[in-house]
Amino acid sequence: MKTLKTTFTLIAVLAVLVSCDRKEDDVIDPRLPEDFPIVIILSDELDGDYEDNDEVGIGLEILPVWDPVSRSIDGIIPTPGSDLRVHFEVFDPQDFSSLGDYITGGFAVYEIDDCTDSSDEDIDLDFTFDSSTGAGSFIWPAGVAELEVVLEVNDALFDDDAVNSDLRGFSFRLTSIEGPGTGSDIKLNSDIEFQYVVLDEEVLFGEWELDQNDTEQFARFIALFGSLNEDLQDISAEDIDAIEVNFDYEKMEIKVILVETEEDECEPGELVNLEIEIEAEYSIDFEDLFGTDSGELEFEGEAEMNDVPLEFVLEGSYLINADGTLTITLSGELDGDEIEEQTITLTR
Repeated sequence: MKTLKTTFTLIAVLAVLVSCDRKEDDVIDPRLPEDFPIVIILSDELDGDYEDNDEVGIGLEILPVWDPVSRSIDGIIPTPGSDLRVHFEVFDPQDFSSLGDYITGGFAVYEIDDCTDSSDEDIDLDFTFDSSTGAGSFIWPAGVAELEVVLEVNDALFDDDAVNSDLRGFSFRLTSIEGPGTGSDIKLNSDIEFQYVVLDEEVLFGEWELDQNDTEQFARFIALFGSLNEDLQDISAEDIDAIEVNFDYEKMEIKVILVETEEDECEPGELVNLEIEIEAEYSIDFEDLFGTDSGELEFEGEAEMNDVPLEFVLEGSYLINADGTLTITLSGELDGDEIEEQTITLTR
């Protein structure tokens, strides 16, 4: 499930301000994790997906608290001892009037291990949603630290062939919580709002491919991105099944899907292709990518070379051509070293 984590600045502030109670001038009693309330928050404030997406995942988590014995710099995560009912609201529909036209249902789910979640075990978290009011609720089970609300949406409502300049989507917030300890020992952060944006696949957003059998294009691709991943430096086109470049809400994600396979760790006996991935986050105004077939691109990311993390920056431009292909021109720096400008062409 999605894990765009909330910054732990709040934890550091709390640790400084309330990590101890001064009983006497020379006696300090440390605050223990159980002295802090359990606080449920939204993991994400912004997200988006393509027009033909049929589910929207909204992450929730429990805020970590200070670890008094410093076993974890990120704190420790308390969990409720009893089931809770969490209430939410979907509101502010953009570019559609009735919530029921887009949101058709939903469910709540939590991860059990890397290969299993609660839905695999037929665990029902009693999800409810009223499309006429936008109000809904679900069970937060005892012992769970992280959970996802999944809203099922009408994948045909926004899936058009037009270039859309207006924002489309909705907002979501937590409203109240019921159960043992709520109000004092267990609290809900209802101030944070989550905004979901539908990404227009007639502009930059979506999945593109580079033809690894085009010798010139493949050489340019390796010259540009090979410096960001050492696994690409000695690779040949014959080693590759496909090269995918995705532009989504937060980042550009490159997947080089190899011919080589390995056994699926969750499905013994099933083979899956090995992949090489590179990610780079937008460092430009995201809304500049809406409603246009050309513009500027700026990315920041981290490459790991010889087990050493190095920061990189890519800058350039893009153009969606009359034939529907995408041309991107990028150059940049990796840890102060120049990455020479390259122009590559991608297809849908």
